[in-house]
Amino acid sequence: MMTMERPLMLLSHLKESGFGVPHPRHGLNLLWWFVHECMDMPAKEARCNPANGDFGFYRLHNVIGLLPYTILPFYEVGNVYSTDSLPDYVTEHFTGRPDLSNFDRIIVSYNPRSNRFAEVYVTRHIDRSHFDRDHTFEVSYILSEIYEMNNREDFLREMNYLTPDQTRVRQINTEEMFTSSAQSLHSPPIMSQMSHEEVTDEMSDQIQNDNIQGHFTASPQSQSLRPLQTDYITPAAILAVSFVFAGLCFCIRKYYEVGNLNYTASLPDYVTGNYTGHSDDSNCDRIIASYDSGWDMFGEIYVTRHSDQRNFDQNHTYRISTDLLKAISLQNNLTAESEITPD
Repeated sequence: MMTMERPLMLLSHLKESGFGVPHPRHGLNLLWWFVHECMDMPAKEARCNPANGDFGFYRLHNVIGLLPYTILPFYEVGNVYSTDSLPDYVTEHFTGRPDLSNFDRIIVSYNPRSNRFAEVYVTRHIDRSHFDRDHTFEVSYILSEIYEMNNREDFLREMNYLTPDQTRVRQINTEEMFTSSAQSLHSPPIMSQMSHEEVTDEMSDQIQNDNIQGHFTASPQSQSLRPLQTDYITPAAILAVSFVFAGLCFCIRKYYEVGNLNYTASLPDYVTGNYTGHSDDSNCDRIIASYDSGWDMFGEIYVTRHSDQRNFDQNHTYRISTDLLKAISLQNNLTAESEITPD
């Protein structure tokens, strides 16, 4: 593996490093912005002043063991929490949660006398407080190559950065969610149960330990929520798993499915009410969720259905957006309020 002591000399080295991928990481868009809008090439003269905190730059003091010694001060940029001045194409996939969408940073050494950047590094967080030394790279020598690329989309494609629109995973909207399923299917009730009980009102995807009734647990080992085997996962999910096990996330995420009514008696009656006990449409739907044990959070959430008793239907597998989860949770809240009768 390349390390900080071996500067990246070619764009292909940046691609091999894995920096900024997969979606929704923002590091590649951040690097494009830095090269094209934050400095003038080839002199690396600063257009934005790190010492003034422009675009969320702030002084980085504790770099021992991470970066080589220099008398110049180090500054970090890329924390989307700390600024609203970065362009939309850098921040558009930010979820508002401590996840991959705010994972990446650029670190620079800056000479205030000449108003020039010296060394430039890319890195990622290993947890909320520390950077990952094994994924910290000097990119000073490839800045001109990035600068010579005139199209940001071409740069992203060169780095194999794929958004959901460019993969086989599709977002499903609220109308499709509630109109495309036959009455015998149990996916709308189970989706409603998950959004209302397992996701917080602030949509942080933090598991609500006090409100879980056995079918989901903070450590997903319950009878109804079980790890997926590789041959159960659709091609889109396999792509996501390959990113995870390539070491590109905070820690390894596991994928779990929920909804097999043959497997549990702990789901509520409104989920299981239409179950016939046979291998038919009343038990064909599933929810698949990635779970990060390090953060105790759900990651991506998908809905799918079985094409047969063993395999999922890749043409009916959808990633559920945060907006949809909010809409389902809001609908549940409104329904609950309407059922409260005055004294």
